[in-house]
Amino acid sequence: MKKIFIFLFSLLLFISIPSCKKKNKDIPKYNLIEKQFIIDETKEVKYPSMNDKIDQILLVNIKNTYDVLKDNYNSEVNITYESHLNDQYVSYIFHYYYLDNQIIKTYNFDLKTNRQIDFHTQPLIEKINQMLTNHYVLTEKDIGFLQSMIIDSKLHVYVSSIITNDTIQEVVFDMDRNLIAEDQNNENSKSKKIAITFDDGPSNKSKELVDLLEELDIVATFFILGCNASKYKEELKYIYAHGHEIGNHSYSHPDFKKITIEEGLAEIEKTQQIIYKTILHYPRVFRFPYGSVNKEILKRIDMPAILWNADSLDWQCFDSKIIIEKLKHEIKENGILLFHDFKYYNKEAITTIVNDLKQEGYVFVTISELFGFYTDEFAIGGKLYY
Repeated sequence: MKKIFIFLFSLLLFISIPSCKKKNKDIPKYNLIEKQFIIDETKEVKYPSMNDKIDQILLVNIKNTYDVLKDNYNSEVNITYESHLNDQYVSYIFHYYYLDNQIIKTYNFDLKTNRQIDFHTQPLIEKINQMLTNHYVLTEKDIGFLQSMIIDSKLHVYVSSIITNDTIQEVVFDMDRNLIAEDQNNENSKSKKIAITFDDGPSNKSKELVDLLEELDIVATFFILGCNASKYKEELKYIYAHGHEIGNHSYSHPDFKKITIEEGLAEIEKTQQIIYKTILHYPRVFRFPYGSVNKEILKRIDMPAILWNADSLDWQCFDSKIIIEKLKHEIKENGILLFHDFKYYNKEAITTIVNDLKQEGYVFVTISELFGFYTDEFAIGGKLYY
């Protein structure tokens, strides 16, 4: 009987040992290996390699960001990185240095699927607003200026200097898997785009104008004067609350060709601060008053500068038919219409132009949507757009 017991015990032990070994083999082991990537004929970049699938996505992203920065700023671009790995995710943060500036880009991957992770826009924005109460009021249009990185059980969100008007700010909170988005359908609209802009507001007619735009179901970009923003704070809040883009149009509307560099930069910064204090959001685009571009000041502006190519001249002519006829000869795809936010705004001309363009298949977008100012590398400061 004793021999039989020993035999059975030995048999069980023999069966169990391979079983344990097999179980151990099922536990995936992940390692990052530093490699070099030849990004162009003059530069090699170090990066943390995980596997071929993840590396391919990562390197395409690094190359695209590098090329945009180098081409648009005509500058050497230096790159450093940090990486974080756990049993579910691998996450990377890349720092891109150019001129005296820096942007960061983050990339997160699911290790089981090798899929790059995206985050749900609305709940992420809500969480950031909650954490930064009394500092910023962000909207879904700001999502491209937030870089998110999974580190252990936390989500680190880096708020761009374009949002803060200062340095990059880091926000950290507990990681919630519900924030992770499934594959999203990013449909590229083939509609013809056009932007309508309103200068010199806010005014005592801003709310009427915004209500008209809501009836027409379009968005616009308002280039704000600091002196008027101080006077019409509730109107400015009303514009922003209805989803329109806010741009900077200087404080007192001077001809920038007739003032010094210091005076011009002060006009812009003063308006930035007034707008921020009112709506807790800094403008990301600027327009020179009169379209009078001072090239030396332009070089020193950290925002894209926007002109126009279809001018209503509504401040000069109040005849709706003349305004409509003039604009019809100037309007083109990806064009920028110029109107004014003032007591004589022309409701009839705006309504007719918008409805006619909609009939022709145009979609009205903000300036940032028109030019794709969705992320740091595409919001090129000191560059003129029209």
